[in-house]
Amino acid sequence: TSHAFRSATNLISTAFDSQLLSWDLNPAPRPEPLGCDLAVIAVPKPQFADRGRLALIQTHTGGTNAFTLVRCPELSMVRRILGHFIGLTPDGGDMFYRSTRGSVIRESIATGRIHSDTPTPMEATPYPDRINATATLFGRKDAQDNVVIFTLPGLQPIATNSRGTWAFDFAPDAKTVLLATSSNIVAWDPATHLERPLIDTYSEELAFSPGGTDMAIGSWDNMVRLVNLSSPATPILLNGHQGGVVALDFSPDGKTLASAAEDKTIRLWNLRTQRQVACLRRQETAYWLRFTPDGRGLMAGSTSQAELLDAR
Repeated sequence: TSHAFRSATNLISTAFDSQLLSWDLNPAPRPEPLGCDLAVIAVPKPQFADRGRLALIQTHTGGTNAFTLVRCPELSMVRRILGHFIGLTPDGGDMFYRSTRGSVIRESIATGRIHSDTPTPMEATPYPDRINATATLFGRKDAQDNVVIFTLPGLQPIATNSRGTWAFDFAPDAKTVLLATSSNIVAWDPATHLERPLIDTYSEELAFSPGGTDMAIGSWDNMVRLVNLSSPATPILLNGHQGGVVALDFSPDGKTLASAAEDKTIRLWNLRTQRQVACLRRQETAYWLRFTPDGRGLMAGSTSQAELLDAR
């Protein structure tokens, strides 16, 4: 299942039953089937463009990886694009995606005009590609767990990290790459090739605060760690879960953290007092968490359903 908010009162969700639903959250959540013929399974949360009037949804239809551009709120299909969606330009006008040939394409969402179709000098793998927040750097992980960073546009390789990384992502500063290994998290600067160990822990889930100064880490040791990126040696430990932490999200104002774990609970933490303020017990583990834009609601997605919870 996956989900994303189009607005504070309209939610799009997908699930393993292949339905694409639009939820009217005002005054109460009511699912409405939208008749969009998409086989949607285990996809990332949709991303919106054109001020919420269009949605980009990764799908898996008939054994083919593709993503679909749909019109909101009716979710009528605009077109289907073969490949893996990567991200958007900062203004949301263009999309980047990996084609079936492994090249990286930049295309206008509004017109479908392809601005660039650039082959990469390394083979694509099942791991997701990444772009930074300014769409100036592109990252790909190879089959040997090396992370290679390229420039955008042009896709010229500028740095390779051979640490042996199981996952990576760009930090909010759009310059640093966070590398997660089996034992620690490292901040790597591809421009200088310098590495800075942040914290010795296995990470199952990462989330960044709205201002990008803090990072929350969820691990299989049942702990949530809050790390200030300028002083990561002294993390704050949030203890309460009885299972591995698999989902995290900061509230829009940065005052509350939501966490979900394999103990089938969702917990809310006051970040000023560093205390748990709520514990919600569910029937299934929530693998996705997302606050509504106004911070009053929290969306939780399991393998079979999506729920809107009161986060106040």
